[in-house]
Amino acid sequence: MESVDIGSYDSCGNGCKYCYGVYSRERARVNRENHDPKSPVLFGSVPQDAVITERPVKSLKDGQMDFFHLI
Repeated sequence: MESVDIGSYDSCGNGCKYCYGVYSRERARVNRENHDPKSPVLFGSVPQDAVITERPVKSLKDGQMDFFHLI
C-alpha cells in the first residue's frame, strides 16, 4: 500500500511517554520554535535548492456501506 508521510519527527510537544515520533524533546522544542505559520513546511523554510515534486493522488475509497442505511 502506497503512503505519504505528512508529518515530521521531533515536532510534537505533547510529551507522550511512549511516542515513537519524538526522539529528542529538546529537538522537538527547537523545531517548534522554528515554526513559521506562513511557511509551506511544518518548521523552518524550504531551501532554495529544494526539489518539490507533486504526486498524483487517487482515492482508494470503495463505496463503503453506510451503517445507518442497512436497517
